[in-house]
Amino acid sequence: MTHNVRHFPRIRAEWIAAERAHGGIVILIGQARIGVWLRRMEHLLKHLSAAEIEHRLVFLGAEYDDPEPRLG
Repeated sequence: MTHNVRHFPRIRAEWIAAERAHGGIVILIGQARIGVWLRRMEHLLKHLSAAEIEHRLVFLGAEYDDPEPRLG
């Protein structure tokens, strides 16, 4: 989990090109208090399993404030 939207999408693309595995990347979008980020992460984990997050790039923002987030 990171705020580093500048580097991690590129790093992920390089890993995919090299056929390297990763457990998934969650990028925190915007500014929020830690409690807000924890609730957003909880919502994400209620809707995606570890296997579903694996190899994915997920942008975690205000859409996860909804009880039923829309996952792309």
